[in-house]
Amino acid sequence: MYFSYGWPKVLNVLEEDHQNVVHTTFVEVGSAWYLVVVTTTALQVWSGGKHRVLLGQLCREDVSLDVEGVNVGALVQSGTGRIAVLTSNYYLLFFEITATSQSLTSGTEISAVELQLVNIVPGEALHLVEGATASSSTQVAGNSELILVGHSNGQLTQCSWDGKRKFQGDPCGNMAAAFAPRTVSKNSAGAVERRSLDSAGSGSGYVAAGDAPGASAVVDMALAAGMQMLVVVLRSGLCALLRPASVVEALNSPDSAGPMSPKSIKRRADAPFVQQLVCERWLGLSADVSSADLAPASGLLALGTHSGAVELYSLNGAYRPPSPTLPLSPSLASSPNVE
Repeated sequence: MYFSYGWPKVLNVLEEDHQNVVHTTFVEVGSAWYLVVVTTTALQVWSGGKHRVLLGQLCREDVSLDVEGVNVGALVQSGTGRIAVLTSNYYLLFFEITATSQSLTSGTEISAVELQLVNIVPGEALHLVEGATASSSTQVAGNSELILVGHSNGQLTQCSWDGKRKFQGDPCGNMAAAFAPRTVSKNSAGAVERRSLDSAGSGSGYVAAGDAPGASAVVDMALAAGMQMLVVVLRSGLCALLRPASVVEALNSPDSAGPMSPKSIKRRADAPFVQQLVCERWLGLSADVSSADLAPASGLLALGTHSGAVELYSLNGAYRPPSPTLPLSPSLASSPNVE
């Protein structure tokens, strides 16, 4: 008989300083798995296997905290061990996980394993665009190729992983003057809705809004690079579906034969990804969206709302891989509100 015990395991991450943990993720570097933990003033690397051991730590100096601000978000590049940390003073700080020649032994005599210690090496410090004033709601997202930072004015900045290139874009446009929540009646339960993007409407369904302070701040982003799709959630509760202009034009063309594959989509080589993006349409039943995530394999977009509802959209017209559509989770599939 076999059984598990001792889970969940609690890690003591700078407990004496009562710091907030702003990012955690598992990453594979070479043949090793690590758990990367970023707090407001420090970075830690723990072993990612059965034995959870602190392998390396870097606490930022007071001078750096005064100039660049505390950590508010982070992103880890898969396969390389590079870490990009977003700070409160609009910097991206780059670090790299490097193995050392030192090791330690963890576990009992029977199950002992040798773990290699690591260094967290500081790299470039990239100051983001001066005009894009960020706030505590600033978000960071990306993949192994690029980093996207959302700002409190709705603008986006694209950065390279070497910390030497940055590009700014404004795909959402003048949010405060152009769009506002639309009034949509909810169902009686108000728990889950599954809709098609074709029925979600575009910007034409919104009316002019007042200039609410911070309404255009980016509070969440979801990137699906294979679909060339970025979903941006704003503090106002609006949610923008962004894609490169060439993709939108191709999908709306009368000659379009239906869903497109990544091979049929050619990016313009003369423009960064963030400057190709345009707002294809606005999403959200009642403009109270708080979070978003994309599931490319199942062709679904999930929007969390402040009211506790989850809105599900089918990505009709977008690229869908040949694998079968994944089923909804039992909690959602059993809801009477799912079509």
